[in-house]
Amino acid sequence: MVHTSQMDGAPGSGFGLLAANAGHAFEAVADPESALVREWNDLIEWALGNPIELPAPASSEEAPEDGDDQEHLQAQKSDVVEGTIEAQPDPKEERGRETGARAAEVTDEEPFQAPVAVTVPQEEEHNVLPDDNSFVGGIRGDGVRFGVGRVFGTLGAATADYWPGNTELNQMNIGVVGDLGTGKTQLLKALVYQLREGSKSNQETPLSMLVFDYKRDFQSTDFLEAVGGRVLNPYRIPINIFSLRNGYSPLAAYQRAQQFADVLDKIYGNIGPVQTDRLVTSIVNLYKEKHGEPPTLPEVLAEYSNGQKPDAVTSILKPFILGEIFSDDPKEMMSFEEMMEDKVVIVALNDFGTDDNGKNALVVMFLNLYYDYMLNATKWPFVGNSPQLRRLNSFLLVDEAVNIMKYNFPVLMNLMLQGREFGFGVILASQYLDHFKKDGRNYGQPLLTWFLHKVPSVTLKELQALGLPNITADIASKISSQKVHHALYSSLNFSGKFIEEVPFFKLLSDKADGTTNGS
Repeated sequence: MVHTSQMDGAPGSGFGLLAANAGHAFEAVADPESALVREWNDLIEWALGNPIELPAPASSEEAPEDGDDQEHLQAQKSDVVEGTIEAQPDPKEERGRETGARAAEVTDEEPFQAPVAVTVPQEEEHNVLPDDNSFVGGIRGDGVRFGVGRVFGTLGAATADYWPGNTELNQMNIGVVGDLGTGKTQLLKALVYQLREGSKSNQETPLSMLVFDYKRDFQSTDFLEAVGGRVLNPYRIPINIFSLRNGYSPLAAYQRAQQFADVLDKIYGNIGPVQTDRLVTSIVNLYKEKHGEPPTLPEVLAEYSNGQKPDAVTSILKPFILGEIFSDDPKEMMSFEEMMEDKVVIVALNDFGTDDNGKNALVVMFLNLYYDYMLNATKWPFVGNSPQLRRLNSFLLVDEAVNIMKYNFPVLMNLMLQGREFGFGVILASQYLDHFKKDGRNYGQPLLTWFLHKVPSVTLKELQALGLPNITADIASKISSQKVHHALYSSLNFSGKFIEEVPFFKLLSDKADGTTNGS
């Protein structure tokens, strides 16, 4: 609540008061259209029209009255602002010097000398600053750490940061929630960009990323160039989904076959136990016939269909084979590590059109490959004690994550729970909080960092379930009325703070201008 009170009268007799909640006042500074700012401007304009006359000096010796001296004083004050006055040592002034300021005696004989800031020589600054350019255990400085926005309700330009390089943040996983048009995609692009830039600056090894793009939001030229991205269209993908990372064994072959059958069953349904058994047996037999070499999808369909009538499995596999989603040419094949190395790989799911089952099946196949990729990644040792830092290997981003969370595939939860051991993180974005809780499985639990944009409705119970302390009904109601690029942010050192985010287009603009954002 804002109150103003004014007493009009002769110059020097008026008084004005502006009283407001401190947090509201700090937030209003960023919004020139707020009522508080308008009241503030009115009060200042009123005050400028009603100056208070200060009492005259007790004696003429305390301040020079000669016009030349007044002009001299004004010129010196102006020079101080422009930084052109040089301090002149004087015995009288030294006796009156105090820490951080100089008390000058102003008389007719001695003109006023303004306080002057002392500049530390450049050589001395270099002597006291630590060497931030050296790597310790493959990490420099604070590791991967960057600003994500400006905090509301604080004095000055306080910045909220995300610090996945700090092991105190137990899980690096991020949840992003927001209705359409709230700035969600710009935030996700900014996170990808800053994760990549942070790893380039403060790690000896790069950070890769896998992005599942349902709506073609991450395929623009400026984004791909900024992050080192590569669009992977679902046509002749040079990956064999039946490859066994650690070599062939009957058990490994059976597990991969069972995994593939489980994907088809959960995505498409209508696959009975007899069909599942025949599909698994066909895949395992192909491994044996090929002496441990992985079969291709066309070979799997041929083996499964041998002497049998078409059924649900054949109808599921045919679009992948006839559409040539995966390459079957050994010369084109590469390992998953080769595909991911120092890249942001964007899987263009939008190319499937309205075939949602095809999109989701491809996502789960890639999740299984990504999980194997994680398990075989280097476990870098932690560095330091306070803070203890970690090196990051890779991040997975699933936009419109509700499409895959609804199936309850164990691999997604395994990635989130085990990723911290390998320097892996997961970013899940969706429109509503209840998307993260499906059939008794809470995908929100391992998400320790949240960006909550404007949503049509959010309950206090839902917010408290995220582990946010001191959440009130007022905070819950404010979430539903936030502006674009505004969010409630929660992460290490920032528990439930409203922020104005730094969108991707602003990061690009600042980079072009040579400025920086964040910590």
